Amino acid sequence: MKKITFLLIAIILSLQNISGFAYNNITATVENSQNIDSFNMTINNGEIGVTTINQQSYVVSKCRSFAFEPTIYDEIIESHFPKELYIDIGDYFYTRELSYDYPYIPATWKYNVNPKIKLYNKNFELEKIANLGETAFPRNIWYENDMYYCSYYQFYKKSSDTYVPANASDIYYGQIDTKYLITVASKDFENWNIIDSENIGLYSTKPYNNRVIENDKVKLKGNQVSFKNNNIFQNILYENNLYNNIITKVGNLFLSVNSENDLLLSIDNIYFINIVLPEDASNFLKNLNNGLANILYIYEYNDNIKIQLGTYDDLKSKLVITQEDLIQNLNLISKSPYIKLNNNILGFSEPPVIENDRTLVPMRFLFEQMGADVNWNEETQTATATVPIDTNRQMRTFSNEKEKSVTFSIDDTTATVNGETATMDVPARLVNDKTMVPLRFLSENLGYNVEWDETTNTAIITTE
Repeated sequence: MKKITFLLIAIILSLQNISGFAYNNITATVENSQNIDSFNMTINNGEIGVTTINQQSYVVSKCRSFAFEPTIYDEIIESHFPKELYIDIGDYFYTRELSYDYPYIPATWKYNVNPKIKLYNKNFELEKIANLGETAFPRNIWYENDMYYCSYYQFYKKSSDTYVPANASDIYYGQIDTKYLITVASKDFENWNIIDSENIGLYSTKPYNNRVIENDKVKLKGNQVSFKNNNIFQNILYENNLYNNIITKVGNLFLSVNSENDLLLSIDNIYFINIVLPEDASNFLKNLNNGLANILYIYEYNDNIKIQLGTYDDLKSKLVITQEDLIQNLNLISKSPYIKLNNNILGFSEPPVIENDRTLVPMRFLFEQMGADVNWNEETQTATATVPIDTNRQMRTFSNEKEKSVTFSIDDTTATVNGETATMDVPARLVNDKTMVPLRFLSENLGYNVEWDETTNTAIITTE
């Protein structure tokens, strides 16, 4: 198979829509070796991991910083910033110190060092150091719309029934009870304004909030998505109310962990490829929420994708998935249509599929969001969806609106709509134990309109 680098997954985004049923699991193996494969470790008062992808050198790790986003390797720049993450913003380099960038334990606690964010000119001369406070622990930086942004941890201790900011001594001796993730912004690198503040708990390693990250397909901000060609952010409503926390972006891929400690890959943060983990790796990921472990970086080696796991000071093991598995799964979900209902993009756990130009979507989550009641007969593989009468609208419009219902069976195009027999273009299907139903037929017969937005590949469901 011809090698396709995962940093250039944009190739896959241009593939044609694939009819058929998606599956979205990849089984990972664990490599317990601490070997660094094709990395060239450059020691210049810092530790830099460089690998070659598609004949281009990338820095994929630095000072074992977790959530490190790979950058094209530039020997001159790296020689000046061996311990700093840098962003080239034209006339300046915007940097964040990485010297002791470990999960949970802040530099001020373990080493009594306060990491800084800085601004250098193109001659690598230091111009400014931001003053965020002696106990601020910068976690992430970005530059957007001529504004400097930084998310940092601020530690607090309990005092009576409230939290008060911890000082350097409190942090050094571990006398802290929680931490906030605070996002600040500045136009001049001197005057910083707080734009977000969230109590994330003492052990969380959440890297940022309010930051827009993007690939060739979408822009993301938290659990909101904006498709590149409309630039309007919309909420993503995930099935089972799972919260998805993006760890890092590599090329066009987002690597994330959800609230059930599932490790996921995605190109849109809406539909996911689930990395099925061996038990020892699953136990490792459970420690993500208590700060004892982290995912350090992700990189390509030969025909595999490797995800480096680690703790404070040790590289522990790697998760290994094959590029062939990844590409096959991306091919199947990359063009799955999106569903918008009640101004939310629905994040189905099983992506919609196309059969004979008809969109099939997971039944239960769709009907829940429509407010429909669903009765399922396991013996006959038959479902009945019922939308109760909207009494408020009935009174307001003086309508004779009646309860609407649709009954259908798996693999059968004959349905019953409000007591009358009707024929569907395609039947409901079972896909990975999910009942997938034809979206337009059921939505319209339950009192909804379905419109199609070709530019974003989205079916928009609205009430009549």
